[in-house]
Amino acid sequence: MDKFLDAVQPFWIGGLSGMIATSVIQPIDMVKVLIQIKSEQGQKATPATAIADVMAKDGIKGFYRGYSLIHQVSLLP
Repeated sequence: MDKFLDAVQPFWIGGLSGMIATSVIQPIDMVKVLIQIKSEQGQKATPATAIADVMAKDGIKGFYRGYSLIHQVSLLP
């Protein structure tokens, strides 16, 4: 049993690190996408304005729009 756990541990640690990384990167990616969309529409787009827009419209949870538990679980082995 110890050999099995030793073999599986890297996969679980890798999956967990992927979940943490996605949780940290999601707000940054949301800001990036909003800047791209506003730029295409000819509007002035900066990180500060994107953050202010998300906070005014949806609060903190707005940064995690599109983020799902199902996606996170799919990262696990």
